[in-house]
Amino acid sequence: MVRDDLCPVALRDEGDGVGLSLHNDPAEIPTWREPRDLRTIPEGLVFTIEPFLSLGGDWVEELDDGWTLRPPARQPTVQYEHTLVATRSGPMILTLA
Repeated sequence: MVRDDLCPVALRDEGDGVGLSLHNDPAEIPTWREPRDLRTIPEGLVFTIEPFLSLGGDWVEELDDGWTLRPPARQPTVQYEHTLVATRSGPMILTLA
């Protein structure tokens, strides 16, 4: 877990479903607490979580290359991704080393 006061999660990059293309439904799965998102994750769904953790930045912007994301003030930032499957007994993390 990350202390939000030291290393906030950037509110931009979200997880998504995994399928035959790069980003599948369900789209835009928040990697931060979002009380207005009332969706449930059905058993069998394969999806990703992709948080950005930043030393001071709580937002990332997309650069002109259409791919690179970074905080406006260029604070040190790390992004990682895990792929999960929702099972009856809980999440199975496929990318856990």
